Amino acid sequence: MNKLSPKKLIILIVILLTIFVGLYFLIHNNNKFETKSAVTNTQEEAYIGPKNEELKQIKDIPILVYHSIALPPTTRKESLLQKRFRVSPENFRYQMEYLKKNNYSPITFDHLAEYILHNKEIPEKPVVITFDDGLLSQYENAIPVLKEYNFVATFFIYTGVVSHRNFINWEQLAQVINNGNEIGSHTIIHYNLTKIDSSTLDNELTGSKKKLEDKLGISVKTFAYPDYAENETVRTAVDKAGYIAARAGWRTVKNSIDEIMHLNAQEAGNTKNPFVKP
Repeated sequence: MNKLSPKKLIILIVILLTIFVGLYFLIHNNNKFETKSAVTNTQEEAYIGPKNEELKQIKDIPILVYHSIALPPTTRKESLLQKRFRVSPENFRYQMEYLKKNNYSPITFDHLAEYILHNKEIPEKPVVITFDDGLLSQYENAIPVLKEYNFVATFFIYTGVVSHRNFINWEQLAQVINNGNEIGSHTIIHYNLTKIDSSTLDNELTGSKKKLEDKLGISVKTFAYPDYAENETVRTAVDKAGYIAARAGWRTVKNSIDEIMHLNAQEAGNTKNPFVKP
């Protein structure tokens, strides 16, 4: 057998090393690809919906607040507060027409909460219409217009005045529900909740919820703060009382999962556009 010359031996060693290195990288990269694919498949199988971080990036959905839907009083002078809280029936109709023409789709406040908390499906351009206090003018002048436009809304009721003069009664509230609207709580007495003791606070929150549920046979999930007054203590109590979300007043926060117990809202003014103050 002929011996290889030193030069040929060196060439053979280089060729063998090249083949060895090539095989090593081929096997290593293949294992790496398979591992990455397995991790990706596991992540896809485990994915059950958006994470909280993703839910925080939601649209800033407008929430409108209404009180009286009525003409100005003729037998007494209207106070500045009463004027601020009143939208004429004519302008209320204009505002609903504005929402319709601009492709807004009203949803209830609890629908908004379920979207924020659990990513419940919502329409392309949602808006939340809310009414505070349960005034009779809302039933007489707003409900017919809502029905005409096939709109839904949320009515926040404080139970201490139901069936009293100028307020909605229990039978009318049942009809409001039958039209697809939501009923939320607004306490019993309409106290400023930041200025009462903890026992009274708990009673205002749980008592109003129970009263509405017992009288109307519904589940009351949402709450609105009287006079928009709230703080961390009150928000904690609202959460403890079993509400999933609460509506506050005007602030700079976005309507996200971080603010679920004080969602931003704006009062509708007595104009033809619900987003423009007079």
